[in-house]
Amino acid sequence: MKMKARLGESLKKFMANEPLDTISVIKITKDCKVNRQTFYYHFRNLYDLLTWVYLNEEIELPANKELEEGILIILRYVKHNSALITNTLASAAKDLVREFLFNYLYNVSLAYINKKDRDMKLTGNERKLLARVYGAGIASSVIAWIEDDLMYPEAEFVMKLVTFFKYFPLDAIKYKGEGYA
Repeated sequence: MKMKARLGESLKKFMANEPLDTISVIKITKDCKVNRQTFYYHFRNLYDLLTWVYLNEEIELPANKELEEGILIILRYVKHNSALITNTLASAAKDLVREFLFNYLYNVSLAYINKKDRDMKLTGNERKLLARVYGAGIASSVIAWIEDDLMYPEAEFVMKLVTFFKYFPLDAIKYKGEGYA
């Protein structure tokens, strides 16, 4: 395993049990059996390492390009990594979670919009704008779901979100040129 990945795995291991503020570079380097200079060769500080962890998380995109499946995938990721997510949200690095969720959900939304707009009525920029609206709205909803201790079961939460978002791109496509999109 490459050094950056080893350091990232160590940080994730510690964050599964404790907040970021209690973890030190020394703790990470001892766990990886390397010296501090090795850490600082790769990263400026723990926040830099945590950013690298989120940027390098690999989450599959839904094969069917459906919104429901993409949201379910990210919710499963959140539940599987709940300590990492909640400890990040409780730290000064909380915006990393929002950005991480947004980036994933933007890509899911863009694929969904592209699938629904087969006749290419929307321009590329209009599709990206809609995907940003979707990504930001769903990401904010997912963060609220996390902060409210997963207030609904996954399937129920997804159905509530999809009820609000599913037909939005179809309306944008339908009303394009009539002042709505």
